[in-house]
Amino acid sequence: MKKPVTYLGDAFFYLVSVFSVICFIWILLTPAKYFVAGEIQKVFQNKGESRAINKYNELLAKNNITRENYKPSIILRKKTRELTIYANSIKIATYTVGLGRSSIGRKQNKDDLKTPEGSYYICKKEFSHKYHMFLQINYPSSEDAERARNSLLISNTDYINISQAETNGEPPPDNTELGGNIGIHGFGSESSWTKDGSISMNNIDLEEVFWNIPVGCPIMILP
Repeated sequence: MKKPVTYLGDAFFYLVSVFSVICFIWILLTPAKYFVAGEIQKVFQNKGESRAINKYNELLAKNNITRENYKPSIILRKKTRELTIYANSIKIATYTVGLGRSSIGRKQNKDDLKTPEGSYYICKKEFSHKYHMFLQINYPSSEDAERARNSLLISNTDYINISQAETNGEPPPDNTELGGNIGIHGFGSESSWTKDGSISMNNIDLEEVFWNIPVGCPIMILP
């Protein structure tokens, strides 16, 4: 026969379990779920942001660079699948990346599975993205658009719209035969797997790039 203390312990455990289930269901069925999700997101966001910024502050300090005169740029070498961040022409960090499934050659159209090559810049940043985070590059650029217009892949109107977006520092239209909405995101760099030609990174590496690279940062993508 169980002792009274054991019965009380079992009863307490069951009561706590039932209460927890009721609270969980209540959260799911009421607007409270949005508050809880938001608080959880803040916790992870703050941790990622703080760690990434602190690490880069240390790297910058080692090279006698302050945040006030920090001018970053990115060079991505497709052949070695390396993304390197420079600050004032000094190498700060290098990361392994994944590319489009067809990793050799310049991107010619939306369906060729290739990563763009050329001179671009970060035109938009998204904290919430299906692949963790996202730094969009301004592909197609006016140079891409000019080649495509000359080969009759896009119309002159498309070329004008793409060039105008570049002039204004805005994301280019993504509804032409060149495709678009390409950039740097997470979910792994172990292989070249993206269908649109985007650049993939390990999530923890992406966080470091995301929190230390501003919109407007130049990125050169080399073969």
